[in-house]
Amino acid sequence: IKVGVLINELTEIFKRFDKDYNSRLFKSHTCDSLTKVDDNIYVDIINELYKTRQGTRYNFNDIPADIFGRIYEQYLGAIQQKSATIKNNRKSQGIYYTPRFVVEYITKNTIGDKLTESLSEPRDIKILDPACGSGSFLIAVFKLLDDYWRQIQISGQKNTIKQNESFNNYLRRLPILKNNIYGVDLDTKAVEIAQLNLMLKVLESQNLLPNLEENIKQGNSLIFKSANELKKFYRDPYKDKMPFNWPDEFKEVFNKKNPGFDIIVGNPPWGSNIDVDVKYFEKYYPDSTKQYKDIYKIFIDKSLQLLKNNGILGFIVPNTFLFQSRYKDIRQLLLKYKILKLVNLGENVFEDVEAPCCIFIVKKTHLKDNIVEVLDLSPYKTNDIKEKMLKISSYVKIKQDDYFNTPDNIFTTYIQEKKEGVLPLDEILDCRDAGINYQRIKVGLQEKGKSDLSDRLFYNGKILDRGDKNYLKGEDISRYKLTPSFERFIRPYYKEFIKNNEVVHLDIETYDTKPKIIWRQTASYIIATIDIIGYWFGRSIQTGIIKNKYKNKIDIHYLLALLNSKYLNYLYTQNVRETGRVFPQVKLGKVKILPIKLGLKGQRKILSDLAKTMLKLNEQLLSLQNDDIKHPEEEKKIYNQLEKTDREINQKVYELYSLTEQEIKNIEITLNH
Repeated sequence: IKVGVLINELTEIFKRFDKDYNSRLFKSHTCDSLTKVDDNIYVDIINELYKTRQGTRYNFNDIPADIFGRIYEQYLGAIQQKSATIKNNRKSQGIYYTPRFVVEYITKNTIGDKLTESLSEPRDIKILDPACGSGSFLIAVFKLLDDYWRQIQISGQKNTIKQNESFNNYLRRLPILKNNIYGVDLDTKAVEIAQLNLMLKVLESQNLLPNLEENIKQGNSLIFKSANELKKFYRDPYKDKMPFNWPDEFKEVFNKKNPGFDIIVGNPPWGSNIDVDVKYFEKYYPDSTKQYKDIYKIFIDKSLQLLKNNGILGFIVPNTFLFQSRYKDIRQLLLKYKILKLVNLGENVFEDVEAPCCIFIVKKTHLKDNIVEVLDLSPYKTNDIKEKMLKISSYVKIKQDDYFNTPDNIFTTYIQEKKEGVLPLDEILDCRDAGINYQRIKVGLQEKGKSDLSDRLFYNGKILDRGDKNYLKGEDISRYKLTPSFERFIRPYYKEFIKNNEVVHLDIETYDTKPKIIWRQTASYIIATIDIIGYWFGRSIQTGIIKNKYKNKIDIHYLLALLNSKYLNYLYTQNVRETGRVFPQVKLGKVKILPIKLGLKGQRKILSDLAKTMLKLNEQLLSLQNDDIKHPEEEKKIYNQLEKTDREINQKVYELYSLTEQEIKNIEITLNH
């Protein structure tokens, strides 16, 4: 048995490679000293590296360009399993591997656009990923630039290519790595892998590999102050924060007339724990920390600062920033600039991550009559379909100025043009959150739930007192249908048994009003019907009562038809992304602003009659279902009539609002998924 021969031979080969390629890739390693290991063990290890666990040999020509990114993911997973202290490293640092189609879309729509500008000199373009990880975005950047120069090389269009120069792959690719590409990351292993990923792109013959330590660096992209400044915010030694002073680290980018990067792309961390940094971030990033604090918001803020004038930023981030009120500050920051594209990707874009996300592309230039190209891919559930639709779908074009007029400046993916005869719902309907409310007061959050008030206030079974009231819950409501439980009661005379720190609120005037529209509160869209009895109801129900001004003008059934229509539910879901949540909540504020078109008297009557038909059919169906004798054929007939009538309502609403075929198609696709 030979011992030490093979490792010595390998060490000599690596030394020669190190000399030839001048790269850390083949530098001396601890394993070089393992000369007492049986050579057969090394042979087995090397042979196994060529095969999968199932014994199939790898086809190295088929391995994707960003394979090291996937290896990095596996590395993180292995470390997490071994070390309890960083078990949640991936989540706590917001590290998720970006799907290739997302990377390609962002790079194409940022760098690709920049290359088409006649004012841009491609060799001078500076491109950054401020949270580069293992370099998946930077690899895509490299590929795009390399393809650009290869096409120019073939066509001979540029004078920058000397006629007598042997412009081979190495000479074409080396300037891209040295002049165009920059990356920063907090993780030292990620930085090393990113450097390696990129170095291998110029591995040709025996040419020296470039040193990318001046392009891909380790540091904290968001923290940049001196030691004395940082000591005001952190107890720990400031070096642990790895502050990164951008003008010093990348002098060639910032020491010029129009300082900054031309392009910034990436997938910044999401949702990582930044409690220890909050005070620092509030001081130096006030525009992105006015409301809810999330690290990706601060990366957006920082990236806009690092961009030169007319530079372009493209990120993938959680899609909550498009719609939720608590992200209003970051939307207002982006609205200062020219938003080029907004793509709502929806859920399950990242492996093992359900959180929905989106892409935005913004240009750092003054806003003037800009049109934003918007795409909603959230209805599509798989990345294969999302990728396909991203290539073939037509963008909805929205005036950026319109986002200044949406509630909380939300970036809705659909805006109905304001038309004559259209009013917000709350102009016609008094929308109320008036359900039976009860709670303990003057106690902490943890103590609020420790009460038997609910048991004393409500009961199930037979009625115990003539004064007790039957009440509704959200589960009793379906579209155009009400199925109350008559074994559920509330004791209205609560003052006889409540304690000093307990309160109960009953809006009896609202309960007794009839008719009124009622809808579920726990839902991702509007599920409404009419109450003609005057039921009391719990806090899982909201209601709407026609205002006196419109009582003799508008039939309440007309409003019911609109609220249950696909079109108004589409508008609602575009403004409130509750789909997929365990306990989605209908937002009353978003219901109030739904556009109600008054239309012609004849149009209103048709829709009112159709809504009444839906209510009547559901009553007939319920009667059959409650009969001891089954009536399957009659039930099926009613179901068919319900579907037909519902389709007719939707079609009449589309006509009422003068929607185009494309608008109708978008609505149907979105709601049918």
